[in-house]
Amino acid sequence: MGQNALNDKGFTLSELLVALAMAAIVMTGVYSVYTYFIRSSSGQERLAEIQQEGRAAMERVVKELRAGGCYYKNTPIITATADTFEFESDTDPDPTQGPWMIRYSVNGSTNTLTRETAAWNMGALAYGAYSAGQDVAGHVSSITFAYFDENGASIAAPITSQANRDTIRRVDVTLVTQTSEKNPVTNQFDSISIKSSVYLRCMGVAQSTDTTACAVPTALSSSDPGVCGKLSLTWTKSTSSDAAGYKVYYRA
Repeated sequence: MGQNALNDKGFTLSELLVALAMAAIVMTGVYSVYTYFIRSSSGQERLAEIQQEGRAAMERVVKELRAGGCYYKNTPIITATADTFEFESDTDPDPTQGPWMIRYSVNGSTNTLTRETAAWNMGALAYGAYSAGQDVAGHVSSITFAYFDENGASIAAPITSQANRDTIRRVDVTLVTQTSEKNPVTNQFDSISIKSSVYLRCMGVAQSTDTTACAVPTALSSSDPGVCGKLSLTWTKSTSSDAAGYKVYYRA
């Protein structure tokens, strides 16, 4: 019994230390691969976030720029620099609102795309002061505007002459969004550049300089014609000869 016990061999301390060292090396490799995967996934999520935010911001900018110069009161384009675009527009369906002066720029201290507006005062026949800036999107490091005339020729910014600003027919907008944290893999900020060309469909179209509001139609009445989903309206037309049409608002 004693002899068998003496012949039973286990692991020596050296063998255990070597085994532990090898296990540590393998686990370190596995952990490195795991952390790299997590960091890469996190970086892709941040990129997707700023890309989505940038596209939403660009969609809004393009929509308003496309109508730039529509129904202006003073000058269709007020400021045209490489990083700021200020214009007049009236796209609000409410006839008591607008037109507006609209200005887009980037707040460098907060990295936000800012939209500022000033409303037209019908009584004073002048624009009021700009309201506090509205943050359209965050994580925006820059916005750049490039200007072109009807022949596609570039107009160098800043455009200080009103006569030259009136020749703008296309604006190329470049929006750069950037992550707020560095990519842990590259140790750099990730960024995405989004570009769009906007044709100003109202520029170059002759518009009336009449600032007098049209007379409101009178004797408006409604009746049920007995047909589901329909409503009959009658009114006495406006006495203004330059009234282009009417907008009817219905609330159930």
